[in-house]
Amino acid sequence: MQGVGAVVLGANSYEWIVRDFEASGRPFVWPYRQPSWVVTHRELTLPPGVRRHSGAVADLVAAAGDRDVWILGGGDLAGQFADAGLLDQVLLQVCPVTLGGGRPLLPRRLRLQRRNVERDGQFTALLFDVVGPQQIAEHGHASGLLGAMDEAQSTRR
Repeated sequence: MQGVGAVVLGANSYEWIVRDFEASGRPFVWPYRQPSWVVTHRELTLPPGVRRHSGAVADLVAAAGDRDVWILGGGDLAGQFADAGLLDQVLLQVCPVTLGGGRPLLPRRLRLQRRNVERDGQFTALLFDVVGPQQIAEHGHASGLLGAMDEAQSTRR
Protein backbone atom coordinates (compact mmCIF):
# COMPACT_ATOMS: atom_id res chain seq x y z
CA MET A 1 0.00 0.00 0.00
CA GLN A 2 3.06 2.28 0.05
CA GLY A 3 2.62 3.23 -3.59
CA VAL A 4 -1.12 3.92 -3.22
CA GLY A 5 -2.16 7.53 -2.75
CA ALA A 6 -5.96 7.16 -3.01
CA VAL A 7 -8.57 4.38 -2.87
CA VAL A 8 -11.62 4.38 -5.15
CA LEU A 9 -14.36 1.76 -5.19
CA GLY A 10 -17.94 1.26 -6.25
CA ALA A 11 -20.90 0.87 -3.90
CA ASN A 12 -21.13 -2.91 -4.34
CA SER A 13 -17.47 -3.39 -3.42
CA TYR A 14 -17.87 -1.08 -0.44
CA GLU A 15 -20.91 -3.02 0.78
CA TRP A 16 -19.02 -6.32 0.32
CA ILE A 17 -16.17 -5.03 2.53
CA VAL A 18 -18.66 -3.97 5.22
CA ARG A 19 -20.47 -7.37 5.08
CA ASP A 20 -17.13 -9.22 5.29
CA PHE A 21 -16.16 -7.33 8.45
CA GLU A 22 -19.58 -7.79 10.04
CA ALA A 23 -19.73 -11.51 9.17
CA SER A 24 -16.43 -12.06 10.98
CA GLY A 25 -17.85 -10.48 14.13
CA ARG A 26 -15.45 -7.56 13.95
CA PRO A 27 -16.77 -4.01 14.17
CA PHE A 28 -16.48 -2.25 10.83
CA VAL A 29 -13.53 0.14 10.63
CA TRP A 30 -12.36 1.50 7.30
CA PRO A 31 -9.11 -0.44 6.69
CA TYR A 32 -7.27 2.15 4.56
CA ARG A 33 -5.49 5.36 5.56
CA GLN A 34 -5.45 6.89 2.10
CA PRO A 35 -8.11 9.36 0.95
CA SER A 36 -11.01 7.14 -0.16
CA TRP A 37 -14.11 7.54 -2.32
CA VAL A 38 -17.11 5.37 -3.10
CA VAL A 39 -18.30 6.19 -6.62
CA THR A 40 -22.08 5.95 -6.59
CA HIS A 41 -25.31 7.86 -7.02
CA ARG A 42 -26.82 5.99 -4.06
CA GLU A 43 -26.95 7.39 -0.56
CA LEU A 44 -24.73 5.31 1.72
CA THR A 45 -23.66 5.60 5.32
CA LEU A 46 -19.90 6.00 5.09
CA PRO A 47 -17.28 5.93 7.85
CA PRO A 48 -14.93 8.84 8.56
CA GLY A 49 -12.32 9.21 5.84
CA VAL A 50 -14.56 7.88 3.05
CA ARG A 51 -16.49 10.21 0.76
CA ARG A 52 -19.19 9.64 -1.85
CA HIS A 53 -18.40 10.74 -5.42
CA SER A 54 -20.79 10.86 -8.37
CA GLY A 55 -18.76 12.91 -10.86
CA ALA A 56 -16.01 12.12 -13.34
CA VAL A 57 -13.41 9.66 -12.06
CA ALA A 58 -10.63 11.87 -13.42
CA ASP A 59 -11.48 14.32 -10.61
CA LEU A 60 -10.21 11.78 -8.05
CA VAL A 61 -6.70 11.28 -9.45
CA ALA A 62 -5.20 14.49 -8.03
CA ALA A 63 -5.77 13.24 -4.47
CA ALA A 64 -3.18 10.49 -5.05
CA GLY A 65 -0.42 13.00 -5.77
CA ASP A 66 2.46 11.20 -7.47
CA ARG A 67 1.28 7.80 -6.23
CA ASP A 68 -1.25 5.31 -7.63
CA VAL A 69 -5.03 5.25 -7.39
CA TRP A 70 -6.19 1.81 -6.25
CA ILE A 71 -9.52 0.86 -7.81
CA LEU A 72 -11.19 -1.87 -5.73
CA GLY A 73 -13.58 -4.14 -7.55
CA GLY A 74 -16.04 -2.77 -10.02
CA GLY A 75 -15.21 -3.61 -13.64
CA ASP A 76 -17.37 -0.72 -14.80
CA LEU A 77 -15.50 1.64 -12.49
CA ALA A 78 -12.15 0.41 -13.86
CA GLY A 79 -13.63 0.88 -17.33
CA GLN A 80 -14.42 4.53 -16.54
CA PHE A 81 -10.76 5.06 -15.62
CA ALA A 82 -9.74 3.27 -18.85
CA ASP A 83 -12.07 5.49 -20.91
CA ALA A 84 -10.34 8.54 -19.41
CA GLY A 85 -6.89 7.09 -20.25
CA LEU A 86 -6.13 6.66 -16.53
CA LEU A 87 -5.84 2.87 -16.21
CA ASP A 88 -2.31 1.55 -16.64
CA GLN A 89 -2.40 -1.75 -14.71
CA VAL A 90 -4.94 -4.38 -13.69
CA LEU A 91 -4.26 -6.57 -10.65
CA LEU A 92 -6.71 -9.45 -10.68
CA GLN A 93 -7.02 -11.83 -7.75
CA VAL A 94 -8.75 -15.08 -8.63
CA CYS A 95 -10.31 -17.33 -6.00
CA PRO A 96 -11.55 -20.80 -6.96
CA VAL A 97 -15.35 -20.65 -6.94
CA THR A 98 -17.93 -22.35 -9.12
CA LEU A 99 -20.26 -19.81 -10.70
CA GLY A 100 -23.42 -20.49 -12.63
CA GLY A 101 -23.10 -17.30 -14.64
CA GLY A 102 -21.50 -13.93 -14.55
CA ARG A 103 -20.49 -10.76 -16.27
CA PRO A 104 -17.31 -9.77 -18.08
CA LEU A 105 -14.47 -8.69 -15.80
CA LEU A 106 -14.18 -5.34 -17.58
CA PRO A 107 -17.04 -4.05 -19.71
CA ARG A 108 -14.44 -2.51 -22.05
CA ARG A 109 -12.16 -4.24 -24.52
CA LEU A 110 -8.61 -3.55 -23.36
CA ARG A 111 -5.29 -4.98 -24.53
CA LEU A 112 -3.62 -6.41 -21.44
CA GLN A 113 -0.08 -7.72 -21.19
CA ARG A 114 0.57 -10.15 -18.35
CA ARG A 115 3.37 -8.89 -16.12
CA ASN A 116 3.30 -11.23 -13.12
CA VAL A 117 1.51 -14.22 -11.57
CA GLU A 118 1.79 -15.01 -7.84
CA ARG A 119 0.06 -17.12 -5.21
CA ASP A 120 -1.58 -15.08 -2.43
CA GLY A 121 -3.06 -17.52 0.07
CA GLN A 122 -6.06 -19.16 -1.61
CA PHE A 123 -5.98 -16.56 -4.39
CA THR A 124 -3.95 -16.33 -7.57
CA ALA A 125 -2.81 -12.77 -8.20
CA LEU A 126 -2.44 -11.74 -11.84
CA LEU A 127 -0.84 -8.39 -12.72
CA PHE A 128 -1.41 -6.96 -16.21
CA ASP A 129 -0.20 -3.78 -17.88
CA VAL A 130 -2.87 -2.00 -19.91
CA VAL A 131 -1.31 -1.45 -23.33
CA GLY A 132 -4.31 0.13 -25.05
CA PRO A 133 -7.88 -0.35 -26.16
CA GLN A 134 -8.65 -3.59 -28.00
CA GLN A 135 -9.30 -2.94 -31.70
CA ILE A 136 -12.28 -4.71 -33.29
CA ALA A 137 -11.63 -6.19 -36.73
CA GLU A 138 -14.18 -6.12 -39.56
CA HIS A 139 -15.33 -9.69 -38.81
CA GLY A 140 -16.36 -8.61 -35.30
CA HIS A 141 -13.57 -10.24 -33.31
CA ALA A 142 -10.94 -8.46 -31.28
CA SER A 143 -7.97 -8.09 -33.60
CA GLY A 144 -4.76 -9.50 -32.27
CA LEU A 145 -6.55 -11.31 -29.45
CA LEU A 146 -5.76 -14.82 -30.71
CA GLY A 147 -2.16 -13.82 -31.38
CA ALA A 148 -1.88 -12.40 -27.88
CA MET A 149 -3.36 -15.60 -26.43
CA ASP A 150 -0.94 -17.74 -28.49
CA GLU A 151 1.97 -15.57 -27.31
CA ALA A 152 0.87 -15.88 -23.67
CA GLN A 153 0.57 -19.66 -24.01
CA SER A 154 3.98 -19.97 -25.65
CA THR A 155 5.63 -18.04 -22.79
CA ARG A 156 4.25 -20.62 -20.30
CA ARG A 157 5.64 -23.63 -22.19
